[in-house]
Amino acid sequence: MLRRPSALVLPLWLALACSTSSSPHEQTIPRDPSTWRTHAEFQRTLKALPNAEQRLLNGWMMRHALMKGSAPTTIGEALEEQRAFIEERKREEAAQEGAAAEPAAS
Repeated sequence: MLRRPSALVLPLWLALACSTSSSPHEQTIPRDPSTWRTHAEFQRTLKALPNAEQRLLNGWMMRHALMKGSAPTTIGEALEEQRAFIEERKREEAAQEGAAAEPAAS
């Protein structure tokens, strides 16, 4: 005879099921950059990302590879940071181009 789960077990089971994330954006990036290429779970998650996000994350990893002991960051946070970095670089380049064009116009 099957018994129904107790009122205490079901909420605990649901909390545990919801706490495990299947989203690659929520995975924490290993703190030690030397393990990024050999960390099996991180590599599986990286391969599960769309190509555009893989390129973004690789750019972030290149910029942060020299930082030792950085704070834990999720893949989603790293992607957002890299997007902001690229946008800032575009603004800086546009400002430099604009400044370079001003003396020629005078």
